[in-house]
Amino acid sequence: MKTSKTVLTIVALSIATSMLITTASAEEIIFNKPPAADIPVAVTVTAAPPAVLEKPQNSPPAADSTYPQSGGTVTNETAPAAAQASDSAPAPTDAGIAHEAEQDPPQLVQETAPAENLMLTAGQAIAEFTKQFDGFRYVYGAESPKYGFDCSGLVWYVYTHFGYTLPRTAGRQYKDGVSVEQPELQPGDLVFFDTNGGSRSISHVGIYVGDGQFIHASTSRHGVMISRLDNTYWAKAYYGAKRIITPQSALRLFSEISSASIV
Repeated sequence: MKTSKTVLTIVALSIATSMLITTASAEEIIFNKPPAADIPVAVTVTAAPPAVLEKPQNSPPAADSTYPQSGGTVTNETAPAAAQASDSAPAPTDAGIAHEAEQDPPQLVQETAPAENLMLTAGQAIAEFTKQFDGFRYVYGAESPKYGFDCSGLVWYVYTHFGYTLPRTAGRQYKDGVSVEQPELQPGDLVFFDTNGGSRSISHVGIYVGDGQFIHASTSRHGVMISRLDNTYWAKAYYGAKRIITPQSALRLFSEISSASIV
């Protein structure tokens, strides 16, 4: 009986030991088993926000802008190094801009064209303007296209049209302007005559138109006409000439020549 208990005890211990070994092996297998290689692992990565750089003064435009190049349009990311270097060059300073603004203005007309040329041009305009009255009637004391002209009235009307202020009579008109010798006459000059038989007093005036000719309000019979200075009568009566046009007035008239017309 005692022996049976001993055997049973030994059998029980053997069974218990066997179970412990089996359990330990199962735990080793379960806890040391590596993860399957074909199971993907999802990883979530949160990117850091891009760094914000302070834009320096006078810097080129941002990277998303485009720069026109000689071969087309490229972005900042693909632009050649030389182009990017030129883009980073400092902008013109206020001093540079001021220097450009202080450059000499274009030269005035009187600096590029001699005063004599301007005076000649103005005189030619006056002469051409006066020629349109050729054939108008002579009326003593008149001074307009509507009523007619006498000699000094024609001169007064023409020069008034061009902005000059002249006396109304031939004798007083002779006191204005600069004396001119006959060989130096230019269109627009005033020519004066003594038609009183050598009394050496001015009694007639006309406007020189060039080529030895002058236009004047002659007589009630002939009206306004063009005559020659070398005509026997006028050559004998010739008294002198005056130039009313000055460089300053010629410059003023230069811009008004095209607008001259009968008023």
